[in-house]
Amino acid sequence: ELTVAFIPGGSSAEDIVPFAFMLLILLVRPRGLFGAEGLFD
Repeated sequence: ELTVAFIPGGSSAEDIVPFAFMLLILLVRPRGLFGAEGLFD
């Protein structure tokens, strides 16, 4: 598992994938993530 080498503390890939996916959604669709368009307007 090459991913583990880049994660401080040796966390498993299963721990970082959901976080990375959530972060990607935040960057692409910050409002869509909460299911409420205009939540931050």
